[in-house]
This record gives sequence, C-alpha cells and structure tokens, in this order.
Amino acid sequence: MARKTYYYHDSEGWAVSYSDLLMVLMSFFIIYFNIDGGDNTPLQKLAFELMEDKSLKDQSFIVNPSREVAGNSLTEGLNIGFNNKPTEKPIYKEFIIDLPPNIYSVGNYELSNQAKEKLNKVFNLIEKYKADLDIYFIGHTDSQKFKKNKEIINSNLILSSMRSARAVEYAIKNGFDENQVYVQGLKGRPRDTRSLSLRLVAR
Repeated sequence: MARKTYYYHDSEGWAVSYSDLLMVLMSFFIIYFNIDGGDNTPLQKLAFELMEDKSLKDQSFIVNPSREVAGNSLTEGLNIGFNNKPTEKPIYKEFIIDLPPNIYSVGNYELSNQAKEKLNKVFNLIEKYKADLDIYFIGHTDSQKFKKNKEIINSNLILSSMRSARAVEYAIKNGFDENQVYVQGLKGRPRDTRSLSLRLVAR
C-alpha cells in the first residue's frame, strides 16, 4: 500500500509580513511626527495671519519678525529640509507688532482713547492664540524735550517703562493672565516715537 505524503505549510508565515508592515507604519509615523512643522505652530500661524492682514497696514501698524530688540534676534533662522537645505520660511520664535507712531502726547504715559483703540484691535486679532503666548509690552519715546516731573519722571527710560506698565494693566483688565504679560521700556531706538510695541513670544 502506497504511503501518502503530507506537506505542511507554515501556517504562521503571514506573521512575518504583518510584522514588516507594522514596522513600516511605525517608521512612517515616527518620521511624520518628528518633521519640523514650524509654520503650523500657533505663533507661526499668528505671524502669517497678521503679516497678511490688510487692515493693520492701512492703520500704520507694522508686524516685524526681523527687527532686533535689545540685541536679541527675533528669528532662529530657517527651517532645514530633508537635504539639509534651508526652506523659504523662517522659524519665528517671536515677533513684534508696532502700534502706529505718536499715540501719546509729549511726556504723557496714560493710555489715551487712541492707544486703547489700537491695543483693542491687536487683542482681538490674537485672542484665539493668547494662551500660547507671552507678551512683552514695550514703551517708546521720541527725542523731543518735555517738562520733567522729578517725583515721577526724570528720564525717557522711565517714561517708556511707565507707558509699558499702563499697557500691561490694561491687558490684564481685558482678560490676559498677569503671568503672561511683561513690562519692557526702551528709549529712542529702535523707534524714535511716542508709541508702544507688543513683542509676542511662544510659551
């Protein structure tokens, strides 16, 4: 009687291909989530939105991602692509919004209605991103002489700081956390004008 021959196939062979597939998928997701999505961060989105906002330009606001403040560069450089070549979009670690010039009278640090109106406009534009930001309110002065009050103001640096402090108080009244708003005073440079700037920094 002829003996039957049985051939057994490896019933678990599919597991090898399956494990290879899982490895490929895992590698894909590791690469995907580690690619620098610089322009997808809240600060990046806000920067591009504000730079493209026509109403700001029409009212003499300036959104400035490149100016240095007190020697600190506002950009980290350029995103690096797969071939170690820089892409066109810079990585914004912070940027500045300059309010229109001369929104204060000479020697004054209290917020005028005009200054409040300009601040309100910025607050409305950054509202949905404010939880992701630290904000430095920068006071500015011009070089025009004013009558000094020795008990309060004896220098442009103090005057610019007081302008900044009043803006911070106003921001807190308008819903900003006191731990995310800061006072910064500058005299003369980089702006020779009686105004404010907002320096927005990613938290």
